[in-house]
Amino acid sequence: MVTTEDFSHHGELTYLRRPTMEEIGYRATVFSLDGLIGSQREYIEWLLSACTAEGVQVDQVLEASAIDMLATRLRTPLQIEQHLTLALEEGYQVGEKPVTVATVEGILSKDIIVRLSIGSGTLFA
Repeated sequence: MVTTEDFSHHGELTYLRRPTMEEIGYRATVFSLDGLIGSQREYIEWLLSACTAEGVQVDQVLEASAIDMLATRLRTPLQIEQHLTLALEEGYQVGEKPVTVATVEGILSKDIIVRLSIGSGTLFA
């Protein structure tokens, strides 16, 4: 059994209880998401081409104007993937191919309504 007295003479207990910012910083990994800013459209096109069957063109899945809307309104890869999935699911449910800008706009509008309603304490979406 290890006790606090076993570490106290080496100062290791103090080291474990009070890490300095430098010590914490050395253990942290910093990721920058700035590389995607300005390249959302290319990311969406790459994502669609990587996830569709060979020979399927991006414009067969999503209208160019719908891609533009997603690219201008969303910033992070997580946001893009989430809303792209919602738009594709909605398009599939209504039998829409390619998915139109109206469908994407509806998905983005639903997200805003849900966020506003949750923030105000009521859910009317």
